[in-house]
Amino acid sequence: MSRNDRILVASAKGGVGKSTTALGLALAFSDMGKSVLLVDCDISSRSLDLLCGDDSEVLYNLGDVILGRVNGEDAVLHPFAEYPDLGFCAAPHLFQDEEAFEKTGRHLEQLAGEAVMQLAERVPRDVLIVDTSSGGGVTCAGGMADTLTTVLITAEQSHTSIRAAEYTAFQMEKIGIKNQRLIVCSFDAQAAAKGQRAGVIEMIDRSTLKCAGVVPYDRRLVLRQENGLLPDRKCISRAAYRNIAGRLSGENVPLFTGMGRYGRKRSRIL
Repeated sequence: MSRNDRILVASAKGGVGKSTTALGLALAFSDMGKSVLLVDCDISSRSLDLLCGDDSEVLYNLGDVILGRVNGEDAVLHPFAEYPDLGFCAAPHLFQDEEAFEKTGRHLEQLAGEAVMQLAERVPRDVLIVDTSSGGGVTCAGGMADTLTTVLITAEQSHTSIRAAEYTAFQMEKIGIKNQRLIVCSFDAQAAAKGQRAGVIEMIDRSTLKCAGVVPYDRRLVLRQENGLLPDRKCISRAAYRNIAGRLSGENVPLFTGMGRYGRKRSRIL
């Protein structure tokens, strides 16, 4: 990937792996030696500060950048000692919306995309990754549409989640964003093999999106997130996000590469 590649993670539905994907990719690109800026624009349900284990350290956030209280550098933390080139900016607080509207006549959600671009100019990194809210992903993307490299739309195997992915793709298309990819999250391979839940090919067909990667359900990841810990090398999701980062970088990485039994049973669970 060239410097200043910009990735936005979106879905019209909540709870389908947007924040987990944003952080997972940030770590994967960091492992590849890339410098990364991770920005949380999920104003209604911010969670990346918790996933980063850094919620008590957040002093300034993207809302403070929007309101002109701080410059970009002051709003960017470096929460991981092992990843010194991974910067993180937390999402605004809901209570900041009233002040933003009084000052600008626009809501935080409408200002977020432009603020992210300002932040990226002040704190340049090889890769910019933006997490969004279930309702505001398209709105945020609108403020970045001319510069976005890729929009990743996350979905799980439920009918409602797949429909939300299709809707999100349609809305992104309306604002001129062409390069969209599907990320299948919390994939239940056993249920897919038995025909109990949608398989990857069915999800691709129904969402009308090309697939950038599949992340199996990872109980170890869930437990570590609940305790404010990063996914470790035993988490199968680490391999999944490493594969996705490779594909986004132009590498030819088959699905489930380096993922043990998933790779061996690839044909059965697609």
